[in-house]
Amino acid sequence: MVHRTPKFCELGKPGPACRPPTLPIKLCVMPWESRLGSLGSRYSEAHWDGITFGHFAADDCGRPSVSFTYNPTNIDNSYPQLFSEVNWLPSVEASARMFLGESDGFPGELDGANQLTLTDVDGTLLSSSKPDGSLVTVYNPALAEQSCTEFAGSYYSCPDLPLRYMTWEAVGGPSHRVLSKFKAWRASDDRSTWSQGPMPQKGCIPDEADQDRNWKIRPNDMYNLTMFTSPPKHHRLFWFNDNADESIRLDIFLTQPFRLEVYVDGSLMPEDSYDTAKLDPPRLPELSDAHGAYAFDPHARRFYLIMKGGVFDGRAWA
Repeated sequence: MVHRTPKFCELGKPGPACRPPTLPIKLCVMPWESRLGSLGSRYSEAHWDGITFGHFAADDCGRPSVSFTYNPTNIDNSYPQLFSEVNWLPSVEASARMFLGESDGFPGELDGANQLTLTDVDGTLLSSSKPDGSLVTVYNPALAEQSCTEFAGSYYSCPDLPLRYMTWEAVGGPSHRVLSKFKAWRASDDRSTWSQGPMPQKGCIPDEADQDRNWKIRPNDMYNLTMFTSPPKHHRLFWFNDNADESIRLDIFLTQPFRLEVYVDGSLMPEDSYDTAKLDPPRLPELSDAHGAYAFDPHARRFYLIMKGGVFDGRAWA
């Protein structure tokens, strides 16, 4: 949503200049209509509960209107937005509900655009009987699935598609190192999407972007992750999902066949019980295996890792 600085003055005795109450004092504090700095957190989510939308028309006094859309200055990331108990009044036109479509000044290759989704927790956002569905931006059709329905060039309605947020981080690498886009190929339907990471901020507060990549991942599926430059020595992965019944397998392509070790919350996973290549007979990890189960195939240059949802020490597994 785009915030526009209000034109009203604060209550009380006016001074020689009437400053709007939300105007940053030094114009370098909050991103009014512009981007300020890089991402400030690894994860964030917004919950929209018990929302009633009413009196929205697609044409409002000759200009397009919609009840909910995105902030076009949010180019770096699209954190989860979860909707529940949504009530659509009859005064909201169908084409004026949600807009996740293309717009000027919001390039589709940026992560804030191509990973843009909304989560329908209980089916009320999409007026569906199915919980945990998704609205997927038209910027990225590959993030949707075949059963999704495109709506008015704005979004794909996907009541059968749950998506969870995942972050990959390069640990300990030089900040000036240039990493490529990171491709995520979904094995179940042969669809691939990618992340190019956040952009550096060169404006009011110069800030170099973190070396990370982010995707929306479908649970209980397998993904091939491929970076087209030499990967860093150390990788860190977070799958923000507290549902213990969901899991994924990541097949990470490496340009050099290194031996890798797996740590879960700082603890080294013992090879005898977590490395499935050492089982008799040896095999690749399966979705039913424990969180942190892995195998490495030096010939295919693939590292296979199982991640499960759940809560550990009051937070999602990492």
